[in-house]
Amino acid sequence: MKAYLVRHAKAQKRAHWNSRDSTRPLTSSGWLQAEGLVKALADEAPERLITSPYVRCRQTLEPLAAHLGLPLELDSRLGEGSSIQGVLDLLKELGKQPGVLCSHGDVIPGLLITLFDEGALEERPLLRCEKGSAWELEGRLAKSLRASYLEPRESRKVVSTRPPPPLKAGGGTRVAVLDMGSTSFHLLVAELGPKGQLIRVARERAMLRLGEELARSNRISGSVQERALKTALRLKAIADSAEAEILIPVATAALRDAENGHEVNGLLGEVLETPVWILDGEQEARMIFAALSERFKLGRDRTIGIDLGGGSLEIAVGTAGHVEWEATLQIGVARLRAELNVSDPLSKRDVRAIDERVAAALAPHLETIRKLRPTRCAAVGGTVRALARLELGAQSEDLPPRTVLSEEQLRALLTRLMQSTQKERINMAGMGSRRADLIPTGAAIVETVIEQLGVHSIEVCDWGLREGIILESLDR
Repeated sequence: MKAYLVRHAKAQKRAHWNSRDSTRPLTSSGWLQAEGLVKALADEAPERLITSPYVRCRQTLEPLAAHLGLPLELDSRLGEGSSIQGVLDLLKELGKQPGVLCSHGDVIPGLLITLFDEGALEERPLLRCEKGSAWELEGRLAKSLRASYLEPRESRKVVSTRPPPPLKAGGGTRVAVLDMGSTSFHLLVAELGPKGQLIRVARERAMLRLGEELARSNRISGSVQERALKTALRLKAIADSAEAEILIPVATAALRDAENGHEVNGLLGEVLETPVWILDGEQEARMIFAALSERFKLGRDRTIGIDLGGGSLEIAVGTAGHVEWEATLQIGVARLRAELNVSDPLSKRDVRAIDERVAAALAPHLETIRKLRPTRCAAVGGTVRALARLELGAQSEDLPPRTVLSEEQLRALLTRLMQSTQKERINMAGMGSRRADLIPTGAAIVETVIEQLGVHSIEVCDWGLREGIILESLDR
């Protein structure tokens, strides 16, 4: 027999998925490990691909299945916590068919120990079992099996989990950041001054609502992929016309969490002719704090930083030079609005449902945040900026560098939005038509976040992730 025991590749943090552990997807680096398995195992010509039903295991073998044109067979005997005897039975069923079995970090070492104890392995194996690795078993199952360990491998295609090369501060250099988020694709072209300051040259936004797509199916459909590719090409053309010398495309929650997000990011990287940098939660938190630090001149006082997007809420605590704690919560505006199927106008029942979801997502983290004793709360992102414009009745998209919204103002904004239809909101002073359907849900989320955190106001920053990416690149 010849079989490969694969441990699933790197997956999203268990704490962020709580009771939905079986649906926890791969991280961007996990997808690169999954692509690496194609290089490692495709030439071995396996005839069967069998996997634990858990999403992270299925996704680990998806690139190999696509390459070989083989179906994925789901088998609960490979699930986390499964009986070793069940896996032994599965190996016996394989017989002489070469196969790949994808399972978990408890099952594979347990199987190897059992095989050695029963005399099937010639040598006691070193119990290494890194995520994305594989054990090759070759020989007769009853005796004289040989076990060889295959290190995890990462493919480097047109996606990357690593930042692009550092930027050099110098007069006249123009950088374009294409932020491909859960609600919109947003382009910023900025010129770097001689002392590293940022001067906006151009910006453009296109609403795609990927977060809503994920709420329905956890996949990005073919039609939405096509729109995303066309939108990315159009925004790249704007960056080119603005004479941007460097393009940094980044993907956040929706393209990070979707079951086929890695594939879509690869297509985006191809049309943009540069790797898409897939940000994880920790990187997003660092970029947010870079923007807040520069714009608000943060000192040593601990600050809660919030970035409410379409697919997720990034929340972190830190100081000017250091992020001490961060979390990514699956309670983005577009995602929650679609999952809860809220009405228009927003009802009290909708607000209660939103409140319960947000409170449940925050609950595991509140004690940690309290122990860090932050003294201020600052927010970035399109939703909080839209709320600030609505409060100010702003006629343009530009805001003051710092706008303070009190909990009383946020509560009054939510009440006002609950009393209006989408058509009525479009005509409100400061309201952009592109967010008129999303803003009531966004206001409800922000109001609950503020209440749960126990803060009395938020400082809304006119800079955000895109500016933070440039600043971080300059620092490196």
